[in-house]
Amino acid sequence: MDAYTTYHALTSIYLSLQSLPLLLAPRLSITLLQTQVRDTTSTETFLSRALALSLLALALLSLVLSGIVPLGRPASSSSSSEDEGEGSGAAPFATPTTLVTVLYHVSTLVLSYVRFSNEGQAVYALGAAGSGTLAAVGLWCLVFGGGAGRTHRSGFMFPDKERRERKVGRREERWAKKGL
Repeated sequence: MDAYTTYHALTSIYLSLQSLPLLLAPRLSITLLQTQVRDTTSTETFLSRALALSLLALALLSLVLSGIVPLGRPASSSSSSEDEGEGSGAAPFATPTTLVTVLYHVSTLVLSYVRFSNEGQAVYALGAAGSGTLAAVGLWCLVFGGGAGRTHRSGFMFPDKERRERKVGRREERWAKKGL
């Protein structure tokens, strides 16, 4: 399980957990966050359920576009992808999806922190902590999570013998093609 898979699985779980109370008991969620005791309106209930459905949609898109839930491929394209090389099309939208979800987590972090500093309720601090953690993990995935890393060395103090041998081998192949 690589870093992208872990991040997107955690993001989908977090978004699903956020959406369940809004979808199943919107009046309870609204009442718990109010400072004054009053009845909730039908518009508030509707908007809570709409937000819950959008959070579920974002969670599902995160799973599908990151490659965790595989999209079906035609039988003819599966044989051509093996010839193209390793990792040619495993999850082509993993990085853009990670960027979008990181931006979402950063914006909800800022929103939750501002509400916590104004209201002082611990629910907003928990939301800020969850969003901040996922934003940091997603940023780490964007910066360090893609690929095996770079192992190229300059050769100044520590020469790279394997690279030199590959370079010499390619040079000899070119000379052989030219007939030298």
